[in-house]
Amino acid sequence: MTYRWVASHIQELPEDSRWVKHLRREAGIVWDQPDHHRQDAVDLLTQILYFLQTNVLSQITKRSDQRKVIRKAPTRQLRPGEKKQKPQMTPKEDLKVFFSHA
Repeated sequence: MTYRWVASHIQELPEDSRWVKHLRREAGIVWDQPDHHRQDAVDLLTQILYFLQTNVLSQITKRSDQRKVIRKAPTRQLRPGEKKQKPQMTPKEDLKVFFSHA
């Protein structure tokens, strides 16, 4: 057995193997891909239920009132290890370049 042979076999281990889970824990990764997919589904269903339960958008005629309802909609929950990011303004140079092509 060579190191290359061992390394190639380790790379082929399934995501739910004990070794891959150990490596993820050592790297600080708590969730694997199926966990992220499940949370994405939960976030999407939460938003769908919000709009179905409120059913306000079809009853409101003013755009400003519709925007208020949309702003109150539930957002994507943070995953383990993520930090909440502040929205950032686009730099002036990028805006000038973008609008100069129009």
